[in-house]
Amino acid sequence: MYRKRRNQDETEDLNITNAFTDLMSNAFMILSFFLILATMQIWQGNKENLELISRTENMSKLLEELNNLREENQQLASLNRELRAQNDNLYNASPIIIDEKSGNFQFPSGSAELTSELRNHITNTVTPQINQIINSQDIDFIQVIGHTDGQVLGNVTGNLDQNLERVAKNQISVTQLTAGSNADLALMRALAVVQELQRQGEFRDIQFRAYSGAQLYLPSGGFAPVNRSQDDTRRRMEIRFIPPGRSN
Repeated sequence: MYRKRRNQDETEDLNITNAFTDLMSNAFMILSFFLILATMQIWQGNKENLELISRTENMSKLLEELNNLREENQQLASLNRELRAQNDNLYNASPIIIDEKSGNFQFPSGSAELTSELRNHITNTVTPQINQIINSQDIDFIQVIGHTDGQVLGNVTGNLDQNLERVAKNQISVTQLTAGSNADLALMRALAVVQELQRQGEFRDIQFRAYSGAQLYLPSGGFAPVNRSQDDTRRRMEIRFIPPGRSN
């Protein structure tokens, strides 16, 4: 009887121990789960913090780059204004004028042949003036515009339609052209000046363009009235310097 009672007590003790062990095991598992959950939350929080820090750093870099770009744009805008002002000053500057008012630089009547006096004037006076301008300014091309007075040339047949391109390419001399009008004569004289400037070799990289103003414009720039009399104040060559971005 005593042995049976003892066995029952031992069995009950064993059951209590097993139950306690199960309870502790379950509690440990629960605590482990919460610990893992807390660890994951901490890890996730740290990850989000790192991402936030990274984004903040990236935003700081972007703001710095934007500030740099803003400063560069301001500098470029300032430089652009300066260049425009320089171009405007150049475009609005007074042209170099070769006129006949003094009587020393006249073309022969109805001709585009350069006299020795006119050649010397181009070499000794005009060329240094052109060099001074092109060495200090950005030039796209140079206009040479011929102007005449209103005298009628008479019943003359011109040959520019047949030979003008050959003269422009220096295949024949401008003196082989015959003017049929003041428009022809002004263009021939402009070509003669262009060829003389190019012949000197100092302006190989400069583009020249010859134009005719005929008898149409006064030295002031306004339209000329009808006047068929000789007027040496209207016979002239204009040399204009055209900066980049300006139309011809």
